[in-house]
Amino acid sequence: MEECKSAWKSLKTYFKRSGQQLQLKKSLEQECEMRRITKLDMKESVLLQYDDMRSILIGKAEIHRMRNITKDTLELLVMFLKPFKQAAEEMSGSEYPTINLVALWKVKLITN
Repeated sequence: MEECKSAWKSLKTYFKRSGQQLQLKKSLEQECEMRRITKLDMKESVLLQYDDMRSILIGKAEIHRMRNITKDTLELLVMFLKPFKQAAEEMSGSEYPTINLVALWKVKLITN
């Protein structure tokens, strides 16, 4: 898993520093260690542009940068993490009480 973690960061860094990010339709999301939800945002941004990124890397003979990142894995990770993001966002509300949501989200996350 550590190898995969560094592959995500390395891929994002490569696209940013090499200027290849300008060839993408959207900017790649930045991952922030303090906000765990940004890990999902970054993976979603790579998934949405996976084919374009792959084409760019093939054209630059840099496809090895995606050797540990497959579209299937990305899709599984995004599908798995989305309910956690939804729970975190809903329970982070400041305009309404959220303590009552904890048990509901726990059950939902365990059963899904």
